[in-house]
Amino acid sequence: MNDLVINIVNFFYQVTGSYGISIILLAILVRLIILPFNISSMKFTHLSKKLNPKMEEIKRKYKDDKDKQNQATVELWQEHKVNPLSSCLPMLIQLPVLIIVIRAMQDPSLYQVAEPMFMGLNLTLPEANVYAWNFGPIYLVLPFLSVVTTYFSSKIMSAGSPQNMGTMNIVMTLMMGWITLRFPSGLALYWVVGNLLQMSQHVVFNKVMENKELLPAEGVNKSEKKRNKKR
Repeated sequence: MNDLVINIVNFFYQVTGSYGISIILLAILVRLIILPFNISSMKFTHLSKKLNPKMEEIKRKYKDDKDKQNQATVELWQEHKVNPLSSCLPMLIQLPVLIIVIRAMQDPSLYQVAEPMFMGLNLTLPEANVYAWNFGPIYLVLPFLSVVTTYFSSKIMSAGSPQNMGTMNIVMTLMMGWITLRFPSGLALYWVVGNLLQMSQHVVFNKVMENKELLPAEGVNKSEKKRNKKR
């Protein structure tokens, strides 16, 4: 599969003449492919927030009976067509894609020019192998942006999720900071662009959902109230 990534990037390079722009286009392409799964995940997060009061009510009602609590929760999800597995799909897809991209970025055949430079960065060089005090702090910019965008992207996407997600977000942020230091700069560029696109998708999705009914049941109740008023 890493050959497919290399072919895609090289195709973009033939069109644009820049490996940096080619990697940015690769990140956009991957985001477009997983967009339907991201939408499903964002719908789950959005509906979960709206259902949270009912979830708390179920917990209070069946606080001494975990089986009934779980059954009532499942019934609530089914009633509002909420699929909890949809929240995991983007991550399950992104991880293998990230591994493939990492392998492609390490493959010398990806770079068909001596020094594929982009905004003063040699995209083949890992930041950890470059002495920033000799070459300038520019090689630390992308790892820094990787940490910042990973943290805020994870925080935005996990808003309303259990508290232990905060710990996972921090672990994920530190892990990506380490990865982008150890691997070629092209990978850090790919990851930063992907994070920015993900945050943008989330903002647009929330704007769209503000103009829609919050829950199916609420929509039914509103229509019934209107019919009763007419009568």
